[in-house]
Amino acid sequence: MSLERELESFKGKTVCVIGDLMLDEYVWGRAARISPEAPVMVLEAQRNGRVPGGAANVAHNVQALGGRALLVGVAGADEPGEALLGSLRDIGVDTSYVVTATDRLTTRKTRIIAQHQQVIRVDWEERNDLTTLTAEALVERATAAIERSDAVVLSDYRKGCLNQQRVQAFVAASRDTAIPCVANPKPAALPWMSGTSLVSVNRVEASEFVGANDLELSELISLTESRLAEHGIGQGLITLGEEGMHLCGTVRAHVPALRVEVYDTAGAGDTVIATIGLGLAAGLDVLTAARIASVAAGCVVRHVGVVVPTPDEVVSLARSADLSV
Repeated sequence: MSLERELESFKGKTVCVIGDLMLDEYVWGRAARISPEAPVMVLEAQRNGRVPGGAANVAHNVQALGGRALLVGVAGADEPGEALLGSLRDIGVDTSYVVTATDRLTTRKTRIIAQHQQVIRVDWEERNDLTTLTAEALVERATAAIERSDAVVLSDYRKGCLNQQRVQAFVAASRDTAIPCVANPKPAALPWMSGTSLVSVNRVEASEFVGANDLELSELISLTESRLAEHGIGQGLITLGEEGMHLCGTVRAHVPALRVEVYDTAGAGDTVIATIGLGLAAGLDVLTAARIASVAAGCVVRHVGVVVPTPDEVVSLARSADLSV
């Protein structure tokens, strides 16, 4: 099957994305002088923008790659939440399963960028667990969304949406519906992911998970695979930046990265897990899905800020690299 046909198979596939919603804000400008008030740069702002972040960015990726995203998460009853949900609806993401909570704010990350270089990030967020009523509403809506989906993606940023009890409930619902469930968890949440089809972590997260730094890659892969098996997770994916990514577990393979000029890696992990979720929903094998995910991530890191790839961009980049997926 060709890359074009594989991407075509994404169309019409519904992916339920569950996790921490964020609004990513950007202020771009030119740093031309030092403030007379303090030894800091003065940014002459030229433009600003807002895009979906966190699990919302995963849903955006699903939609951009031709799938249909059902988004489940919690947004605050505030202006950033309204802006986030409005932007998602504009691109076709189904936000009817999002819970609006009056007792917490929408996670917002503001990045200040001078001459294409991020100089500071400001976060507004709450990381405490959900209230009982909000959690119950979230589980109810997630269960309903899973029943309508071809795959589930759990997007964990440790902001309170996913805890052990809820993760296990979502994995069980996926299993009952006989659809794949993939996850992009933080290391502390990996033991909760028993029964998922695949978990994806980067090299730093894998090192934290196994409790050792400065390991040779082969040793890190071996230890990660062993630890995942201990927790009932048969398939792992370690993303390695310019070194590509490595599948460990049931399928073992190295997927090289494309040689591209990297400007910003923000959002690349979201792209990888969204692409793999869509690939498994479309019936592709995990290695093929990972290879497509590598190309899609290559499209993303060529830009400053969080962006999403389109099928045409993925095909174009693969062709320019003379890559047969």
